[in-house]
Order: sequence, then structure tokens, then C-alpha cells
Amino acid sequence: MKLIYGIRKNDLKSDIMFVTKHDLYAASEISAQKKTNEIFNELENEVVRGKKLSELFMYDDVSLWWFIHPTVYLSVKEAVGFIDSFQEFIESHRPKEVIVASDFNKLTLIQQICKKYDIKVSYSKIQYLQFQIISWITRQIQPFRYKRITQNKSNTRLELFKNKKKEIPPIKDKIVFAVATAYRRKIFDLNTGDSKYGEFLIGPVIDMVQKMGKEVVCIDTDYTFNGQFDLYSQRLHEDIPWFPLEIIIDKISSNTKLNKFLNFYAQIINDNEFNSIFTYDKINYWKQLENDFISMSYFPYLPTYIGLIDSCDKFFKTNRPRVIFIPYEAGPLALPIIIACQKNNIRTIGFQHGLIYGINPDYSHRNFRSEKDPMGMPLPDYLLLFGNFAKNKLIEQKTYPREKLVVFGHSMYFDVDKAISVLSTIDIKEKYKIPKNKKIILFTTGRFQRYYHGFETRNHDEKILEKLLQEFGNNADYHVILKPHPTEDYLEYYRNLISQYKATNFVIVQSDLFELLYMADVVVCYFSTILLDSITLCKFAIEVDFGETVSTIPFRESNVILNSDLNSLQKNIKNLLYDDVIKKSLKKNMADFIKEHFNIPNFMAYDQIKSLIEDNS
Repeated sequence: MKLIYGIRKNDLKSDIMFVTKHDLYAASEISAQKKTNEIFNELENEVVRGKKLSELFMYDDVSLWWFIHPTVYLSVKEAVGFIDSFQEFIESHRPKEVIVASDFNKLTLIQQICKKYDIKVSYSKIQYLQFQIISWITRQIQPFRYKRITQNKSNTRLELFKNKKKEIPPIKDKIVFAVATAYRRKIFDLNTGDSKYGEFLIGPVIDMVQKMGKEVVCIDTDYTFNGQFDLYSQRLHEDIPWFPLEIIIDKISSNTKLNKFLNFYAQIINDNEFNSIFTYDKINYWKQLENDFISMSYFPYLPTYIGLIDSCDKFFKTNRPRVIFIPYEAGPLALPIIIACQKNNIRTIGFQHGLIYGINPDYSHRNFRSEKDPMGMPLPDYLLLFGNFAKNKLIEQKTYPREKLVVFGHSMYFDVDKAISVLSTIDIKEKYKIPKNKKIILFTTGRFQRYYHGFETRNHDEKILEKLLQEFGNNADYHVILKPHPTEDYLEYYRNLISQYKATNFVIVQSDLFELLYMADVVVCYFSTILLDSITLCKFAIEVDFGETVSTIPFRESNVILNSDLNSLQKNIKNLLYDDVIKKSLKKNMADFIKEHFNIPNFMAYDQIKSLIEDNS
């Protein structure tokens, strides 16, 4: 039998099989992350030129490996997943020949795998040459394109600031919040009973700090490639002073140390000794990572990060805030701030972002920057966690310093009872133009669609939407709301699928989560913090199971949600809508579960923040 890889055809010839990467088995996201974390732990102990990776990528007294790590993580996960799944496919079908017809970036992996099994590999030399030419042209253009986009983004952000403000607001002895632009979200306003743009997670903490009589200044950090100018502009018009992180960066292009490091970096990534460590099951996957490592030398990556490391140190030497709060403390724009604060003895406080479930790559590091280990991952002085569950997970890893972990709670739910009370006085369905007699199914996505790199074979959100359309499309008794993930910017697939089914009772809404959850009768999702959000508002939720390990958070064991495969989704939705016995069983466990995971209620939150700010130790 011949296996033709890269083309999908419904050809029933017994001696030919057509396969694309989408046809291969994909491990669950949890399993894939667990394996990738193990591989990174091994990689970080590899020695190249007599040094471990954290020492190899040293700039002054800082390791840049922690800035590189998140960029290459997805590519390592994808490469290892492909090696496992393609080998399994080869072992099952034992083709005599594999013909690579497209997807040539997998060619080196396929060649190595087939060599292990003594299988012939062939491909069109002309098509492969075309692939190489396009790759070469892209690589030549990429640094100039990236630099132009980065400069345009930076210039626009600086211009917007200077049009509104004349200079950087003073931060000496102030309480500073360095916050990603994406934390600006639609939030339910308890005073007006409406949703408006505000600060996710940090808003309630800023309010606490201001009640203490402390002055607050905020720094906007934009992680997007092209810039979120609308959200950033909103911040500039707030009463609290905001300024962009870019304004403190010295001119980068004239940095001699930077140029010296980039020359050294180029030598390293072209070194066969370095390339050879990226081997899994005797298959070298360096070619899958090469472009990531090369791209890291472009703006807005290592040159920007190095510029920030130098500039933040210089800036905070003469502008010393009392404390800096840093949500998304593992982000590459946050790390230079943490490093500078450590050098200048300024306290930093991080916030948990997303779920901590034991293998989240942002919370799976094993060594942290300290006097004994200056090349470790920078970590804030304190890390505010949602609940005891997250704290215990980090302690179980035996790597996070216990004294840095503070159980604080999910600040957006500190006033959840008041929010529910206010919402009960508002006709939410009228606001969203939904008939009162409809049952509301809220489907929240998590970027699990094939458009996103690394999720091509884990397009679970697409499958869930199609199943909902098949079961509830144009059903007069139901209204389905699809709420995209806050960072999910590609919605065309969802729109097209809804249009294809001509489902007039399906809508896509990117609005306040409080309102949507309050309105929902049932919440449906795959692997998301929304499950916790739903339980907090005493809403019934379904976690869709694709026959894999979905979460290490014990939702099922705690009996607070229903678990459902795709085929049983309709039945389980109706169980949650109409079966009072099931609903009563789930509801009785919700309060204890939310205390463990979100620390709700927390009557000591104000005192905790005050203590962290005023601590003179």
C-alpha cells in the first residue's frame, strides 16, 4: 500500500491511502502539555558548549531562555505530537511507500520516521523546490515586516499618549499596576447595572488601594502583534493616569550589547550541538523550531525584551514606586519589570492568570531567579492565587517557594451576591433581544479551532458548535449564544457555519460574562475557566469530553457539573434543563467547590492587599 501524505481524498482504492495531519490521532491538550513539559524539563538540563540553556542564553546577569520558552513551546508540542501520531499510524498500516504531496515542513520528520521502519519516502522535487523558495522569500521579508509593524504599533501608542498627556506621570512611592491591554474588558457595573469597559481582575484591587488613600499609576503592556489601540485609548481617558511601556525604552538600535548578544545568538542556533538536543524518540525536530528561534532575533521579540531589561532597570533606579502589581507575571513584557524591581529592591505582586491545574506551562517551571540561581525564571515577590486548590497544586510541584504564594481569590467575584441581586432587577433578555420564553444555551469557546497554530487537530469548539446547530438550530424553544474567548479574533468559521445552517436562533456575542452567565440556563464548553465562572453564579454547566483527559480540576469528582460526549450533548443539556433531581445533586456541592477554587467569599481581601503594600520586610 502507498500512503499519500498531505492530500485528503475520498478514494477507496485498496492500494492507496490519502492522509493529512488532521487525520492523525491527536492526544488531549492535557496529555500533550504534560508530555511537552517533561520534554522541556529534559531540554533545560541539556548541556551545550558546557552550559545549560538558561546559562547559554545569558544577557548580562539575566537568562533570556525564559523569554524564548513560550514562543517555542507550541512548536515543540506540535512536533512531538506529530512524531507520536505519525509513528502510530505507520505501525498500524505499514505502507510500503510514503509520498509527501504537500505540508513539506513535516518532510524531515516523515523521512526520519520512515527510515526507522525501512519505508521508502518520495516527493515531487519541483513542488519541494517551490516550498523552499517560498520559505526563503518569507524569511528574507520577515525581519523587515516585523520591524515595520512593531515600529508602527509603538509610534501609534506613543502618539496617542502624547496627544493626551505631556509627560510620564510621577510614580515615586506610588502603587503601580503593569497590565496587559487585553485585561481591558466588558465588566458588569454594580452601580449602573450595566456592562462597560473596565479592568479585569485588577479593577477591584485598584479600588481597594485607592480606599487606602494611596495614589495609583498604571502601565499599559500590549502583547498583540498589531496593537489594541481602542482599548489602550480608553485607558488614556481614565481618571487614573496610564502610560505605555514603550515610553521608557531607550533607543534600541544603538545598543552595542544587544548587537553583540544577537551575533552570539545566531552562532548558537546554527550550532549542530544545539540543534541536536531537540530530539524525541530518536527523531530530531529542530527544523520544526528553526523559524521560531530565528524569528526571536527580530522585533518585537528579543531586541524589544533586551531593550526593556536595560531600560526598566535604568527607569526604576530613579523612579521607585512602592509596589508594582503585575497580572500575567509570566509574560515576556512583565519579566523585564520583575527583573528591574529585583535589582532595585521594589516589591512585585503577581496575579494568577488562567487555571493552575498542575501542568499549565506558565506554572510548570522548576527553577526561579534568586541569589543562588540568577539564571532562573523571574518570579514576583508574591503571587496572588484564586484559591487553595491552585496553591496546593504549586506546592505539590515542590518548586514554587511556599512563602510567595498567597490565597487571595478571584477578585471579579468578591461582590457576586450583589451582582446577582442587581441583575435580578434588569430585563437582560430584553437587552439582548431574546424572547422571554426561550431556554438559553451559552456556548463559550476557548480558541480550539483549526485556525490557530497548534490546534489544527483539536478543533473541538468547531465540533461543539456544529453539534449544537444540528440539535437546536431553528428550534423555537431555544436560543444559543456563542461567546468567543476574549483573545479569539478569528470568528469567520463560526459565522459561516451558523449561516450555512441558516440558524436564526444562534448569535455570537462578545459581551460582559456576568450578564451572559446570569441569563444562561445551561453553559457548554470544552476545558475553560468558564466552568468555574458558571459554578460561581450557581449555573449548570456541561464539560464536553472528546474521549481524552480534559482537566485535572476535579469537576466531575466534586459532582458540580455534567460531563458529556458530543453524541450525548443534547440529552445532557435537556437533563440540566428539566431534571430537578440532577440539578439538586449538582447544586448542593457548588458553595464548597467555589470556596476551594475561587476563595469566595473572602472578607479579608482588603486587609491582605494592605498588608502586602505596607510590609516592610
